Amino acid sequence: MLALKSIHTLAHLSLFCYALLLCSCKTEECKIKLKADYSFQAAELIEKFDKNALSSKAQYLDRTIEIVGPLSEVHEGTNGILILVLGSSENLRGVSCEVPIYKSSVFKKLKAGAVLKLKGVCKEQDKEIVMENCILI
Repeated sequence: MLALKSIHTLAHLSLFCYALLLCSCKTEECKIKLKADYSFQAAELIEKFDKNALSSKAQYLDRTIEIVGPLSEVHEGTNGILILVLGSSENLRGVSCEVPIYKSSVFKKLKAGAVLKLKGVCKEQDKEIVMENCILI
């Protein structure tokens, strides 16, 4: 009986610590290390924004999203940020996944067509779908 109470107490303590982590996690990089709020194929996320941009912005912006899709383009953005564009060649739009400079060396070796699974914070800039502070999963 004592062991059962200890397990129960430990479970409550674990939940409390996780909740505390969620509440204290204010930076985007910290949020990315936590479980993703949503998970999509790149084409699926693009379709959601194309069908209803206002609803998608309200639901997905500033949320941590896991995204899977074929790499269509790699280029350098401002301040040394590496940008990986996920999406098929059939779709004119893609999801621009920004990788911080200190993590970019791994991504520079990737070739177009490689299927990637990334996690980042969803943003929108000039009607583009942008994922910031992306990490490879």
